Amino acid sequence: MTSTALGDLDSLIGEAMEEWQVPGLALAVVVDGEPALFKVYGQRDVEAGLPVTIDTQFTLCSITKSFTAAGLGILVDERRLDWTKPVREYIPEFRLNDPIASDRITVQDLLCHHSGLPRHDWVWMPGDQSREQMLDALPHLEPSQDIRASFQYSNLGYMVSGMVAERVTGMSWEDFTLARIMTPLGMTHVGFSSEDLERATDSARPYIMADDEPGVYLRRRAPLWPIRDTPAGGINAAISDLAKYVQFYRPTAAARAHNSCLQRRFAQCRHHAFMSAGPSSPRSVTTITGSALDATIIAARASSATVAAGSVGAR
Repeated sequence: MTSTALGDLDSLIGEAMEEWQVPGLALAVVVDGEPALFKVYGQRDVEAGLPVTIDTQFTLCSITKSFTAAGLGILVDERRLDWTKPVREYIPEFRLNDPIASDRITVQDLLCHHSGLPRHDWVWMPGDQSREQMLDALPHLEPSQDIRASFQYSNLGYMVSGMVAERVTGMSWEDFTLARIMTPLGMTHVGFSSEDLERATDSARPYIMADDEPGVYLRRRAPLWPIRDTPAGGINAAISDLAKYVQFYRPTAAARAHNSCLQRRFAQCRHHAFMSAGPSSPRSVTTITGSALDATIIAARASSATVAAGSVGAR
């Protein structure tokens, strides 16, 4: 990057951090499949005065969904999974409120947020239920649409998708994701829970904006929030590792040739999800891995550059 562009970036980030009272963040820029820049700003723990480093772990929240979809894509490529088949072929006890939907809904429907269920985030947000318990709760949740009728963001759909991977592989979703995606990519500063984040020697503490007085918002430290529907949002990772992950999605020409089959799978899924969202939808940028509005990976395709960023307290 040029010194002018870097100066503009520093200025932009500084202004945004001040406006949103973000205590710290880390950023990487990948150009033509190679890391071009790593930058860190602020503190990962304000009270302890600890700075953000390129190895500081942040909770990725919905970027996690891209790992879940990528893992299932690997299984499709290995012909161990057909994501156009009903979920019940892999999880026989899977049920929704509508028995017809229970029989018809596919893994691809879950990945594309086409289950017919609204968010129902109150099921997972307390963090006191296991994945099995949340699966048992699905028949009691009212749908708001027929399946495939519209895009409705669903964390629970990605939880079930992760369980599909578990049934196919016989591994926990965490072990599968670590073995098949993270380890091959050389990702080492990673975890899968708030407990993992707390144990990590270099990790960000969460902060929230609280209004003790009406209309006056101040930053305040918050407790770590357990995310038990882990395949939907529970991964922790550092920017040094996210840059490697971005390289997988934005590879060099040689790497694209080596991974051509799996890359075609992802391209097909992105096309399917984009067309399903529809040109008039505010979610028309949606991919099978989640929503670009929910991720902090921003692809600037015109310049063949990708920016990956994490910030303290991002949820």
